[in-house]
Amino acid sequence: MGPGGPSCGVRRSRGLGTSTTRRRRRSILHAWTVIKFDGASGAELWRQATDASNDSIFPAAQAVAVDGAANVVAVGITNPGARPTFMVIKYDGVSGFELWRRQIGANPVGGGRAVAVDEDDSVVAAGSTRAGTDFTVVKLDGASGAEVWLHVIPGGAATAVTVDRARDVVATGFTGGAMHQFVVIKVDGANGAELWRQSLVGGEGRAVALDSKRDVIAAGDLNNLATVMKLDRKDGGSPKREPGADGRAARDSERQRCGRAPLRSAEGGP
Repeated sequence: MGPGGPSCGVRRSRGLGTSTTRRRRRSILHAWTVIKFDGASGAELWRQATDASNDSIFPAAQAVAVDGAANVVAVGITNPGARPTFMVIKYDGVSGFELWRRQIGANPVGGGRAVAVDEDDSVVAAGSTRAGTDFTVVKLDGASGAEVWLHVIPGGAATAVTVDRARDVVATGFTGGAMHQFVVIKVDGANGAELWRQSLVGGEGRAVALDSKRDVIAAGDLNNLATVMKLDRKDGGSPKREPGADGRAARDSERQRCGRAPLRSAEGGP
């Protein structure tokens, strides 16, 4: 402690401080941050933060995944040049050291929203580019971060992504202008070619998963209603249903198997 206060040229401040100080504090509070904790104790093992460079655009990691070597991949928004940018960063799982980072798209203004890792440890990220108006899915080499392919649909944003056992990629989100379309697409994992697309007017996909048969389950909102739909893995169509109105034959079969009478309608028919 020096005679006039704290040493090392650090000066105590009171209140909110200068406008520069306030801006700096806001930048720190909104830094892109990834933290690894010990699973047993919750103790922090490492932390990586990317500080803000412009107060009007706060960087943030939006989603995270772990590869087969326990390395960590994060996706989100950074702001080089004071522009929100779709960014993917990979960290060493042990030390937290940054292995690589990749800015997505020729016009990367937008942001990453979801990330997955396939069985080869390749990285698949989803989000938006071109001022946040293009639905974007990208595949990156897991070792180098080099772009393998980029799939873009004009208008909208991809909000969730997953990879099946064949390494094909399924993403959901929205496309369109003022009237959003709830969209689900499947693309070839090797080259990014679109295999099929399902679009429904008036909504947005927010989550996607695969069942044991690799059929696709997508969830979101459609015409202001919470919506979950199941799509056939081969063409994106609705999977075949059991015969009978509203699947009643299937329910009757199950009730009979359990020793209960089949259901009947109010008219007395099946």
